[in-house]
Amino acid sequence: MIILADLALLFALFFSAYMALAWGEAGSFDVHGDKSALSGFGAVILFMGLRWIVLALALLLAVRRGGFAFLPGGRWAQAAVVIGAHVALGYVSYRGFDWITKAIQASNPAPLGWAWAFALLIPIPVFLVAFWALNRTWIPRHPVWATAVVVLVVWAHVAGWRSGYQPKPQPATTEVV
Repeated sequence: MIILADLALLFALFFSAYMALAWGEAGSFDVHGDKSALSGFGAVILFMGLRWIVLALALLLAVRRGGFAFLPGGRWAQAAVVIGAHVALGYVSYRGFDWITKAIQASNPAPLGWAWAFALLIPIPVFLVAFWALNRTWIPRHPVWATAVVVLVVWAHVAGWRSGYQPKPQPATTEVV
């Protein structure tokens, strides 16, 4: 069962890397240009939902296996806390996407600078917590493999972000001598 949960996390990681790419594109969107490409962001909601559902299932299995035994209460209370936190982060992520797309529509570039937080700071810790909670007995016995998983999760998100983010060219400066 744990292997299936880890495979589900890997499956969710593909969605999440795509999401990081989409966040990169949103963060570098030309707000003063043609906005017809915004329709491509429609798939983001689908992939965001799939990622959070698969992560929720992995987190529930981790609760069932005792991965969050440090939380107060029984398994039901632990599941409520874990899923509550997961839903709250999912809501923040969704609202962040909504905030940034509305800023693009209004030609307001200010919120775009926060896209990296939604691409990296929210999903990476959730993946790492889910992996730790599912494999907390395996990780100490296999530190090299565990480190490789951490590196893979971080790399997938950063690589997705970097492939989607297109920095704006800086204007050439002329020096007066």
